[in-house]
Amino acid sequence: MPETCYLAGDENLLVCEDLTNFSNYEEKLFQIFLQLYEQSEITYHGTPVYLKHYPPDYGEKSSFYHLTCENYQHTGNENDRSPNLRRCERLKWPKSILEVCDSNCPQLLKWENVRHGKKNILLLCPELDYLVVLSKRNNYLLLTTAYPVTYHNRREDLLKEYTAYKQTTHSV
Repeated sequence: MPETCYLAGDENLLVCEDLTNFSNYEEKLFQIFLQLYEQSEITYHGTPVYLKHYPPDYGEKSSFYHLTCENYQHTGNENDRSPNLRRCERLKWPKSILEVCDSNCPQLLKWENVRHGKKNILLLCPELDYLVVLSKRNNYLLLTTAYPVTYHNRREDLLKEYTAYKQTTHSV
């Protein structure tokens, strides 16, 4: 068992080498997204994981935007999302966390919560400060979002929520 997360290496980051050519970088990211997420099956503990296709304006790009963009003003409006380079660089990570880290990394924290009336499964890699959120549906899970946890307060809130969950129930 490795002592450090294999995702921590630079080879797992999709770095933008030229910000003046961001549109080409974004197109490259979208092609990787299609290959990793749209064109392959993803499961979590035997349950299929599907992608968001809402709002309809974005179609297949809805999940892509949730994995690569952030709503910096927290308006709740999907149209207010802007690219976040840290999310972009880590586009491969959610699939790896679901398919590799979940069964191979004892440090991965897993718990459930309810947000906006929806039940979720959260997977937090404390070593990388990276969170994956799956929303529970009747017969499948929805890859809602994934992002690096960059604020200390957010990390502390997540760890408190995890601890409270562990004290009241068993693991996911």
